[in-house]
Amino acid sequence: MFNDFKVLFKNPLLLISVFITAAVPVIYTAIFLGSMWDPYSNMDEMEIAVVNEDTGSELDGESINVGEDVISNLEDNNDFDWQVMDYDKAQQHLEDGEAFGVVVIPESTSESAGKMLEDGGAPIDIDLYTNPGFNYMGSVIGGQAGNGVSDEISTSITELYTKALVSSLSDVHDSNEELIDGLNTMQDSTSDLIDANTELQSGLDAAGAALGEEGEALASGNNQITDGLEALQDGQGEMSSQVSEGNEALNDFSLTDSNAELIADPVNINEHEIVDINNYGQNFAPFIAAVSLFLGAVAYSVIYPVNRKTEFYPNFFSMFASKSLLMIFHGALAGTLLYLVIHFGFNMEIQNEPRFYLMVCLWSIASVLFVVLLVNVLGNVGKFIAIVLLILQLSSSAGTFPIDTAGAFYQNIHPYLPMSYVITALREAIFNFEAVMSYNDALIYMGVIIFGSLLMMLLVSFLKFKLPAFDEISNKLGESES
Repeated sequence: MFNDFKVLFKNPLLLISVFITAAVPVIYTAIFLGSMWDPYSNMDEMEIAVVNEDTGSELDGESINVGEDVISNLEDNNDFDWQVMDYDKAQQHLEDGEAFGVVVIPESTSESAGKMLEDGGAPIDIDLYTNPGFNYMGSVIGGQAGNGVSDEISTSITELYTKALVSSLSDVHDSNEELIDGLNTMQDSTSDLIDANTELQSGLDAAGAALGEEGEALASGNNQITDGLEALQDGQGEMSSQVSEGNEALNDFSLTDSNAELIADPVNINEHEIVDINNYGQNFAPFIAAVSLFLGAVAYSVIYPVNRKTEFYPNFFSMFASKSLLMIFHGALAGTLLYLVIHFGFNMEIQNEPRFYLMVCLWSIASVLFVVLLVNVLGNVGKFIAIVLLILQLSSSAGTFPIDTAGAFYQNIHPYLPMSYVITALREAIFNFEAVMSYNDALIYMGVIIFGSLLMMLLVSFLKFKLPAFDEISNKLGESES
């Protein structure tokens, strides 16, 4: 019942293969899960371009520039990698995929900010541009940059009006102090008036007996009343003047409910997408297509006897030509079938269909040639290497989250993996834009893989015919092959 174990321990290669295959799930989980374990913790690696067009204005007689305040505050903001640049450069970065969002602060920002407590005050409109064609999740995350800039503008406006209102209230306080002095003066005048009125009353009481001296008292009392009334009038005038001065400090502001709401929420975000996207699948399809074609190449190397012995061919060139033509046919067939399913089965809109179809076929052919080359040289070990390469490309080709949100290891290998170029090229064809990894770059990469693999296969075919030991080792590494 332990015959298989006996064979296993007698064959070191088989024993190693058991441990290697057992480690495949671990490798897949560790690498793939590690690449997207916590992408939101690396948002500070994502570039957001900020365009400040604010020309400044005045508030309460002082110069203000909200745009400059926002730029200054963003220097201490670690939510994103904020980069200040002009509009044209920012749009180019967005299309290239270097930036995941562009926030434009308009030239009227400070002017609008200075009028928010006036009649007819209006919110500030900032523009946010994203590119869901390059990376859909990247555009979703980049969209949060608009809120970041909006919060900074709100903070700046709140600080401006807080200072202005405090200054105005200080003026009101000074006016109130003067008003209190005026009221005290009025109080004294009123007391004098009361005293005079008392004397008048006494004089009137005595007037009935004699009008001589008492008449004079009556006249004198009446004069005192007149003086008191004049003093009271002066005090009232002074009080009215102080109240007016106090009100003038606040007359510049419209303190209505609508103005209060405007200060509390002073920014509107106008979102723009530089490409038209119908659904998430349209952006995700390139990743699935690239992975499935490479997986199809691995399946071909497993099912078809790609490492057949030299005895089945008359010479090395015949073996090379026969195998190569079959692999090219298989790759083109797989690419064509996949294109038909994506385009007609899912009715997916593709802006540049010839480019999309060409890249799908080239990647399919390149994958088959490269994987079969590995198997021809290393047998089953070559299949294992192909699986590891697949896992690495799954995690490091920016198929889901932006590569900027992955760890340093994944970012470092990203520019060297062919699937990174293929996915970007397919997205360019779908949405008709050009990224930093351009379609032409992908074409060159595919050409290198295809012609490089063909040259290596020609060399391997030659060595197998000229060096029987090489053929024997190759076949032993892939003992399951016939």
